[in-house]
Amino acid sequence: MNAQKQISRRGFLRAAGLIAAGTVAGTSVAKTLSSKKTKEIKKEKSDEKQKTTGKLQLRKLGKTDLKLSVVSVGTGGGQSPQVLKYAMKNGINFFHTSTGYAGGKAIKNVAKAIKGQQDKVIIGLKITWAPDDDEKMDAALKILGVDSVDIAFFNLHKVSDVKKDKYKKGAERWKKMGKFKYIGLTTHGEMKECMEEALKQGFYDAFMPSYNLTMQKDCANVLAEAEKQGVGIILMKTKRQMNSENYWQSVPKYLSIPAVTTINKTLKTFADINKMIAASKEKLTPNEEKEIEKIAAMGMTGHCIMCGTCSKNCPQGVPVADMMRCADYYMADNEYYEVARETYAQLDITKCTDCGKCDQICPNNVPVKHHKNKLKTLFA
Repeated sequence: MNAQKQISRRGFLRAAGLIAAGTVAGTSVAKTLSSKKTKEIKKEKSDEKQKTTGKLQLRKLGKTDLKLSVVSVGTGGGQSPQVLKYAMKNGINFFHTSTGYAGGKAIKNVAKAIKGQQDKVIIGLKITWAPDDDEKMDAALKILGVDSVDIAFFNLHKVSDVKKDKYKKGAERWKKMGKFKYIGLTTHGEMKECMEEALKQGFYDAFMPSYNLTMQKDCANVLAEAEKQGVGIILMKTKRQMNSENYWQSVPKYLSIPAVTTINKTLKTFADINKMIAASKEKLTPNEEKEIEKIAAMGMTGHCIMCGTCSKNCPQGVPVADMMRCADYYMADNEYYEVARETYAQLDITKCTDCGKCDQICPNNVPVKHHKNKLKTLFA
């Protein structure tokens, strides 16, 4: 009987992590083991390789002609080209990057990883510059070593920005110039409202929201409408406030959402890639799904849900939501410390009078003042 079938779903994912860890540490440990034990470890490595190189499911991204692997890699961690190549080797075909990730190192590592294999991957590029800044667009494409990317994402977090006509005009102009094939929206502020407005605009091909299981009820209608209109959904920041074991168990739940094409995750190691792929092939029972939802809800209590209520109601017009993005979003798992530092440096919070209204009106009881003080300590 296959050993995998003898292990429970939860036990299997836990075991997958241990085997993957053994792959990394095996070289240094093998010297102290008997010959028999060394052979056993080699067999485990072989079994792990067979498990992760199985066919990874592809899903069509909305109305586009792109088929993305159900799990994909975000490069905010500036992972090495070797890690990205390993992901490609194991069936992951979508990478999301930006010139601002890891101080510019991330996009360069993506370029190294895909060199000579550009036709085998799908690249998503986050646009953090003005929609008429051809120089920065061309510079990003030059770094990647391509004339065009598959999907370009405007990075917008306020409904008022999504409404601006310059983005539609910019997208249409760049598309005609052949800079990208499809246009998307990445957002982690006023998310539901931003997606709703983008659907009204009618020119987006994909959305990439920061999303976790606590948002299911609130975002159900907008995700359903996106699916109806053929707008593909790529989820990011799905691990927030969950420990690793619970997160791997939550992956099948995310993938069961009809509108979702792929989960984009900062996978930093070979072991993370192995576990993510293994998790994507699991199925949860209804009871297991409910348990995962409870765990997610407990973890997110007291943490920013990116609704934007604080900024919209600040008497002084302080960008509170952006500040919270630095303190409670970018700092999760210490994945985006440099991004948090750089973003915070661009914020003007001098108008804050410590009135405490943001703490009072937050729908998720986030201690905003506490996070503000933490940022001051870290980045002052």
